[in-house]
Amino acid sequence: MNLKLDENLGHTAAELFRQAGHGVETVPTHDDVLLAALAQETITGKLWTVQRGRIREYRPDRPEEEREDA
Repeated sequence: MNLKLDENLGHTAAELFRQAGHGVETVPTHDDVLLAALAQETITGKLWTVQRGRIREYRPDRPEEEREDA
């Protein structure tokens, strides 16, 4: 039997089903998407906005060196 598990059941539940001989897929979590995207980028010193279905990097209009102190 093939099963598709919700991410809230965790990896332990998926492993138990696999050991019982079932095919198991899990629903990808936002964490999985985030980690995959961040693995492709240098993340130090950046601000990331994570929304359902997309991840954006904040990019100011002007570089920080050019900004005037307010």
